[in-house]
Amino acid sequence: YEDVAKHWSEMKGFALGLQFNPHSDITDEEFAEIHTLMGQKPVVLTFGSSDRTDVDAYLADLEDARDILQSALEFDAENVSNW
Repeated sequence: YEDVAKHWSEMKGFALGLQFNPHSDITDEEFAEIHTLMGQKPVVLTFGSSDRTDVDAYLADLEDARDILQSALEFDAENVSNW
């Protein structure tokens, strides 16, 4: 869990920083959607559970957030696919 929380915190922090770039091509709506998709905390398996439904849905949300960033900022698709 510590590793997931560390990386999630970094992701969220960098994403929050996007609002302070006056030259960003991310719209306010895209910014809000990215943060909605990232959520308020990482989604992880509940102790003792093997049901990955919530985790898999969350991973799909993170991929959608990644796609918004790739499109808005015109990042190379191959680089972004490695995130």
